[in-house]
Amino acid sequence: MGDDVAMVASGESELVVPDSPVMVEDEPAGVAPPSEVPVKTEEVRRKVVRRVPTRRFFGIIDLEGDGAKSEDELQDFVAIEALERRRSAALAVAADPKGSAGKRKRAAVTEERKEEEDGEERVAKRRKQQPGAVLLDTGRIKTMVTATSLVNLRPMMYLSACMRWGAGPSMGVRRGACAVALLDESRLLVLGGNEGLSTVGTTEVLDFTVHPRRMAFQPGPRLSSQRRECAVIPLDRTRLLVVGGYDGAHFLNTTEIVDLVTLRVSPGPRMIHRRAAPAVAVFQGIGRILVVGGKNAFGCLETTEVLDIRAAALEFKPGPSLRMQRAGPTAAPLDGNRIMVLGGHDSSRTHNTTEVITVVDPGVRSPRLAVSPGPLLATPRSYFASVMLNAGNLHVIGGHDGYNYLDTTDVLNLSSMEFTTGPSMRKRRFMCAATAIAEDRVVVLGGTDVSIDHNSTEMLSLPTYSFMPAPWMTQC
Repeated sequence: MGDDVAMVASGESELVVPDSPVMVEDEPAGVAPPSEVPVKTEEVRRKVVRRVPTRRFFGIIDLEGDGAKSEDELQDFVAIEALERRRSAALAVAADPKGSAGKRKRAAVTEERKEEEDGEERVAKRRKQQPGAVLLDTGRIKTMVTATSLVNLRPMMYLSACMRWGAGPSMGVRRGACAVALLDESRLLVLGGNEGLSTVGTTEVLDFTVHPRRMAFQPGPRLSSQRRECAVIPLDRTRLLVVGGYDGAHFLNTTEIVDLVTLRVSPGPRMIHRRAAPAVAVFQGIGRILVVGGKNAFGCLETTEVLDIRAAALEFKPGPSLRMQRAGPTAAPLDGNRIMVLGGHDSSRTHNTTEVITVVDPGVRSPRLAVSPGPLLATPRSYFASVMLNAGNLHVIGGHDGYNYLDTTDVLNLSSMEFTTGPSMRKRRFMCAATAIAEDRVVVLGGTDVSIDHNSTEMLSLPTYSFMPAPWMTQC
């Protein structure tokens, strides 16, 4: 280090060289006193003074040496300053909410919210404009013979939003999240469910051919496992297949087969995935049962499984994946080779969307299935019931819309994909079950209303009118 030095410290954002010479103790003989040291203050200031961030540099600069060390340190200052400028710019871009990246993100979020609001507005508008009554064609012809003519009449069922559900018989136990299926033309079987935190493994049988006032549930066969949120579907004319569910501790991938003649229960094939709250339907054209969506310990599911009911050994195989996760959906056959999956929910929202699963090549041994979007529901729904009223209309009942337990119903015309508002039930029913017990009668069973599981049932009877073809009107 030279004899004459100046200490430079970074206490400010600028390095400042003092105007007065630096005092040095114990000057050697023959050296001029400090007051006579010729320090070129302004020249050094121009070379040394740089904008350097605080807390970044402490150093000692040689003012009279050969200048090499001073130049090196000046280069260090310049390099540090460049690095700090780059770092500050990067931090500013990352922290600035008004930057271009933030603007693009906010624009995307705003556009998404706008689309959601527009969709909700369209749904609300369509709901407001929905008709409140519909005629349902039975597909039959009734012949009336008079003394002078023979007239063909067409019976039509009538459903209106102003109609009322009637009280049905009470079940032996409260059953939320139960399932129901017809045993034959005169009896139905309600399976599983839950009463509070207790999962139920019992069943009950109802003979619905007697007068409604004399209807009563009787104990049915006991399932081998307790099951809530299970699904049931006919395996053939003499057997039912009970699928998945939750036993109070575990999600299930097991199935059970109920013999409709002996009412005995036996184990069925295991599914690939554990599933509670799935939907099931059958492709009549190819003889396959489709299990759709549901949930398990890992969350909501978008997977499906297919069971060939014509095979000698029953075995589930992977099916196509849905476009979104759906727990608590329902499924309805559109025809022999198409099934519509309606509603359900994922981890963030309840769906008002539908998907159609189509058999692409029904003639081959292992037909391929394709998934495409379907029409929107009038109301977002999950954990609801559905009943085919006739060949072309699906009755959608109860459930949850993401905010409320529902007592509302809708009728979907499967040919026009238009909804008609149906009659509201006497109670809100979430995770209920329903079936048609006759061409003109629907029964809904159990379910949950906020804090209580129901043991009650409700019945809806549709009046039937016969219409005679009228002549074409002529212009006046």
